[in-house]
Amino acid sequence: MIETLSPEMIATYLDGAGYRYYQASETGSFLVLFAARDLEDVGTQVHLEADDDVLSVRVVTDRLFPPEQRARLEAVCNEWHQEFRWPMVYVRPRSNGLLAVICEGHLNTAGAGIHQALVERFCSVLVNCSHDLWDWLLRQDLEGLPPDAADLDDDLGALLEGN
Repeated sequence: MIETLSPEMIATYLDGAGYRYYQASETGSFLVLFAARDLEDVGTQVHLEADDDVLSVRVVTDRLFPPEQRARLEAVCNEWHQEFRWPMVYVRPRSNGLLAVICEGHLNTAGAGIHQALVERFCSVLVNCSHDLWDWLLRQDLEGLPPDAADLDDDLGALLEGN
């Protein structure tokens, strides 16, 4: 059944997939944490949101980069776009001065609504593509710095405060 996009549809996807998640009470945004599978792997933070009629999925890893790698990171993001086109990938500075590589996609459902199966497919494909991105970045010799628990605390705090 086609419905108007809602946070409940995202919750249905997350519950059905068996994911544990955090939900911001004010915004309805979701945060799912995926732990690294081994020492070479990266953990990811997946932010999901139903804002008006737009389904947004944003994935950030626990690996950050020093500012002096910005030019290389931006060049590699451009290579990603040339080779794979989707999802969107970009570099964003964090409050601690380190750089994050963000992988995100948006689906506008305005005027049409959306089926639960499409919510689930879109979210899972974007998460899988983000893992492909990180495997690809490692092959480009871009590992990032080891994870820092303070960064995760900042992300959780921002989500729970509705920022």
